[in-house]
Amino acid sequence: MVLAIGAFALAGCNIGEYQFTEVEGRGGWRAEKERACMATRELSDSIVQVDAIVEEIECGMDFPLEVSALSSSTVVVSPKATIGCPLTDKLEDWIAGSVQPAAQSKFGSKVVEIKQISAYACRKRNNFGKEFSEHAFGNALDIAGFKLANGREFSIAGGWKGDAQEQAFLREVFAGACERFTTTLGPGSNILHYNHIHMDLAQLAPDGSPKMCKPPPQGGVPAVAATPAPTPAAADGATPPVTAEPEIIPADTATPGAD
Repeated sequence: MVLAIGAFALAGCNIGEYQFTEVEGRGGWRAEKERACMATRELSDSIVQVDAIVEEIECGMDFPLEVSALSSSTVVVSPKATIGCPLTDKLEDWIAGSVQPAAQSKFGSKVVEIKQISAYACRKRNNFGKEFSEHAFGNALDIAGFKLANGREFSIAGGWKGDAQEQAFLREVFAGACERFTTTLGPGSNILHYNHIHMDLAQLAPDGSPKMCKPPPQGGVPAVAATPAPTPAAADGATPPVTAEPEIIPADTATPGAD
């Protein structure tokens, strides 16, 4: 039984579909992109540059950023993530161009927090593969859930096939991620991504042109009206009740995927 499960997990990883055979470590195009990004990056209390990460093996970053919030500190990253500058820029573009418009359209409220379960981590893909994960270079982030300004929270695991509004929102932001990141993997891509969306900026070819997006974005997501904003708090300051949502799976029980 154990062998069968292991074989199924490996079959779902599709590692061979990556168009490169070796992942370039620190230096090279990674260093060039980091330097170019940092030349224009404005730091803040929520995006702080920390000391370079140099591991005994190939992992690390020249200019790691400790990110506790994005979009001018309006969207909290919980827990705070250590990632690179290029990924930080692309996440802010995704939030502004995809996440917030989708949230306003589907819920009538903005996203104020994203729940992440894996940022920088010096490891191989799936923790056992030959090639390094993009997480090993601060070039990937795994997002497991969202919180809205109206207090509503939901997870990828619970919302992907759950409430119609959540399904519609998640499909829209997933499609937006596929447009911006070179690798985007979500529930249905393989067994290891049942509870999160993985996004990275791997260089899948010398010119960076190919993209991997799984599962492919599909139409037919139920059309839903935006949820009205909650009634303002009562005079005594009481907060309106919020419907219970699926619990976010904590980082120590989540399994990073083929990324």
